[in-house]
Amino acid sequence: MKVDASTTMEVATIGQSKLSEVALQYREEVAGGGGNYWALAIPVAALAIAGALYWLYQRGPAIVNTPDGMLHELCKAHGIGAGPRKLLEKIARAAELPQPAILFVSIDHFEQAVQAAAKRVRFERRAQSHLGMLRRRLFAAEGS
Repeated sequence: MKVDASTTMEVATIGQSKLSEVALQYREEVAGGGGNYWALAIPVAALAIAGALYWLYQRGPAIVNTPDGMLHELCKAHGIGAGPRKLLEKIARAAELPQPAILFVSIDHFEQAVQAAAKRVRFERRAQSHLGMLRRRLFAAEGS
């Protein structure tokens, strides 16, 4: 085979075009590879936001020097969760108690408020079970 300048030029041109095609494909693969991080980052961010909202929802009022803040602090001290705490707030509003913390004073105050609230609002089955739990947790030592 006879090699001259035109044959060398053709081979060089073919080599250059193939090298540029490989370089272009490499750039497309590298640039397209960043999408996998978004598939992971979006669910992680959504979980973080959901966790923060759940924490804020469970936390309750931030100010202690209010009637609801005092109720919240008493619930926290007695280990009462968000569901029963909201029920106590509902009872206090329906019974028109100026200070919801009065519910913690004695079983008589608690029962009077529940009876007054029952005239205005209807307690669902879940609320009934919360009331039973609250009676036991707050006043079990009083009854014995």
